[in-house]
Amino acid sequence: LVGSSLTSQLVAEKYFRSEDVIKLEASETLKASLTFGQHFIAGLRIKSVTNKLGESSESKESSCSKAKDFKRKIHLKNLCSQKALEQANALVQSLIVTKSLVNAPANILNPESYEHFSLEYMERLKSLGYPVEVEIFDKSKLQNDGAGLILAVGAASQHSPRIIKLVYSPPKPEKKVCFVGKGITYDTGGLNLKPGSAMRNMKKDMGGSAAVFGIFVNSVLSNRNLHVTAYLAIAENMVSSNSARPGDVYVARNGIAVEIDNTDAEGRLVLADALTYASEEKPDLLVDIATLTGAARVALGTQVDFCMTNNLELADPILKASIETGDWVWRQPRVEIYNSGLDSRVANIENTGGRFGGAITAGMFLEKFHESKIWLHIDTWMWTDKPNMLSKEVGATPKVVRFINELLNQISNGN
Repeated sequence: LVGSSLTSQLVAEKYFRSEDVIKLEASETLKASLTFGQHFIAGLRIKSVTNKLGESSESKESSCSKAKDFKRKIHLKNLCSQKALEQANALVQSLIVTKSLVNAPANILNPESYEHFSLEYMERLKSLGYPVEVEIFDKSKLQNDGAGLILAVGAASQHSPRIIKLVYSPPKPEKKVCFVGKGITYDTGGLNLKPGSAMRNMKKDMGGSAAVFGIFVNSVLSNRNLHVTAYLAIAENMVSSNSARPGDVYVARNGIAVEIDNTDAEGRLVLADALTYASEEKPDLLVDIATLTGAARVALGTQVDFCMTNNLELADPILKASIETGDWVWRQPRVEIYNSGLDSRVANIENTGGRFGGAITAGMFLEKFHESKIWLHIDTWMWTDKPNMLSKEVGATPKVVRFINELLNQISNGN
């Protein structure tokens, strides 16, 4: 918070010339009361990142020179340790990639281009010596594996659905962690078409996968001693003669038959098949992240994320990580009786759970597709309607990445 607040002043053109080097110092009293660590430095840097896309190729040279004019050099004057600087750099890179992915328009980022981006990014990390691998579960593999839910969601798009699997494997990891991210690169709602006003920002419906991508990058660049696997469930929810229809029944990869009650409840469908893949790895911790329900926003607003877990030992670390980062994630109950809302007359379950408690029933739907003893589900927004700690303007925000980074720290420290 302190770092991002400072940046709001430091990037202001009226205070500084473009060639200025800004020196930050603190009194001994202030140093004793504040920790100038990775979150402070990340706050300094991420607040200056804009949501605006670059200029066209024709004006690339002038655009670059203009951007250069607004750079500021900040000398921290021994405020931070070298370790904090390295941690901050890893965190900032992960925040930037998350924010950039969420910000990308759907005519630029689709399932196919998302795959290309992932392949190129992992190749770059490998060239730097990081032990990472990437695997693409294309339409053919998903069909062979019986992943009927994600295939149904993506059937109407010219860009076929896929699951992008990222693996980071350090030599002697302490634990195995799996992340699953919802990656709907554009969501029309399908045949249950969204109203125009609700469709405006639906490029951000892949925000869960963007957060997972950023978390993965941070784990790699910070050399976190965990085996980390990320499953990005990527599809477009479009409208055509191939669209899934309300009343259709599709079979998930784990054999559960799902009746489509509403085609706009598609995120839980792509996550379900991805969760079965992740669950088979028997991770010590399984986390899914998604821009999943409007119900969570009605209950908690846009700045507080909904979460659900099947392990109460996570409750304290979740709260501590929220307080530490300011990225609030609020734990909600698992209400067993709400499972009845998912009942179907023609299949095992429906993909919606009724009018009330929609965020809870969505989480309970997902729980049927994994067998992990420690599971965390996060229903996030990945967008801000006003400037906040991570964004200087309305638009894409890299929420959740900092929270998960701190949560993993809390778990590793035994808190």
